[in-house]
Amino acid sequence: RMFILDGGKKVRINPAPFHFVLINLEHQEFFGTIRAKMHWGIDPRDR
Repeated sequence: RMFILDGGKKVRINPAPFHFVLINLEHQEFFGTIRAKMHWGIDPRDR
């Protein structure tokens, strides 16, 4: 969601009292997926 705040407004973010798994991909880790999609660590000449 996106909200537009008027000037002088404050946002408070607190941790939830519970934990949950948002996405669970077998044999794949989150940062490996992000690294591949963002081409981090890849020489631009090799793309």
